[in-house]
Amino acid sequence: MQSKVLKGRTNVLARGGELAGKDGGAVAVKVAKENHDIRFDIPCVGARTLETCASAGIAVLAIETGKALLLEPEEVKQLAQKRGVALTTVG
Repeated sequence: MQSKVLKGRTNVLARGGELAGKDGGAVAVKVAKENHDIRFDIPCVGARTLETCASAGIAVLAIETGKALLLEPEEVKQLAQKRGVALTTVG
């Protein structure tokens, strides 16, 4: 069973892809909330996030520099190339 957080994230990414239309091309950005205390909850991106993006037609996934973790970076990088999702950082 998916947690509420995972289900919510999946729904948000799917909706973004839907809004982008059948040709895709949406951009998703993973950032921490304002005043987010990363000592207790660190925003993370991993293979599951990438698969969700690819399935939703998200073309670019941007990750906030210094405030989010990229889990299993080599696996995520290979998956991004295979599924055609560009990864970048934003500051």
